[in-house]
Amino acid sequence: MSSAPRYYGVRLGWWADDANCIGEDPKIFNNNKRTAQASQTAQSICNACPVALSCLRHAVANGEPDIWAGTTEAQRKNRKYVQFLTEEFARAKKR
Repeated sequence: MSSAPRYYGVRLGWWADDANCIGEDPKIFNNNKRTAQASQTAQSICNACPVALSCLRHAVANGEPDIWAGTTEAQRKNRKYVQFLTEEFARAKKR
């Protein structure tokens, strides 16, 4: 049995096996090491991710820093924004 994937030592859920970011350079998601180009790259990776909703839920529930589900920590602290994204991810999944 394989263990859950990890990101910078953070144990992730089952959903992370299908995440688009697995295998990508973690620096593009790190707030302290990210360039403007890396931000665009992270956003494009997250926008096409099939598990973005699970990723967003994980990030909100665990107070994760950095980029998760294409959002920054500051964006995730905005409850209305998180609700909007949750609804958008759910709609996209139904398509």
